[in-house]
Amino acid sequence: MTNILQEKSDLRRLALNYRQIAARNCGSWAGEQIAKHIFEYFRTWKVSKISGYLPLGDEIEPVPALTCLGDVGWEIALPVVTGKKQKLVFRQWCPGDELEVGYLNTRHPIPSASELSPDVILAPMLAFDKEGHRLGWGGGFYDRTISALRAQNSILVLGLAFSRQEVDKVPCDRYDEPLDGVVTEKGIDVFGGEA
Repeated sequence: MTNILQEKSDLRRLALNYRQIAARNCGSWAGEQIAKHIFEYFRTWKVSKISGYLPLGDEIEPVPALTCLGDVGWEIALPVVTGKKQKLVFRQWCPGDELEVGYLNTRHPIPSASELSPDVILAPMLAFDKEGHRLGWGGGFYDRTISALRAQNSILVLGLAFSRQEVDKVPCDRYDEPLDGVVTEKGIDVFGGEA
């Protein structure tokens, strides 16, 4: 276990550098491309509930994609970190809604916003590989949440990243929940076929 933790820590430093370079080279343009790919992918789906996130630092921008889906009737939610080692809670959100600053400097909807359980999760990350493994910051918030949601329902989890964030192999253990696919500025790659 200690070896995996060290491998993850080493990869985080490298992946952060990759992401910073990618964000400098194609930041806002990439968010618009992500929106096009996501809108096209979900074009034939029945309107549903999706969770995105508000980017921290140089994370790829999901708001244009969320806005496009919201415009055609999807319910949008943002994750709320309630405390260390806790699952995420999802609160309904529309662009322009009031936000508050939360745990770890995240921004999320205020407590009076309705909670919802998403059918689709768009997850931020530092790195990913072709096997669907995702490297986050190490708090385990998404892994705990995805595990709990998958135990109750069928959900689709798509990681959002710059294509430059792909690595050969992300170290993982039994607590790491795999992604169903990744969306980059280049397109959508669904692991194991069509989701």
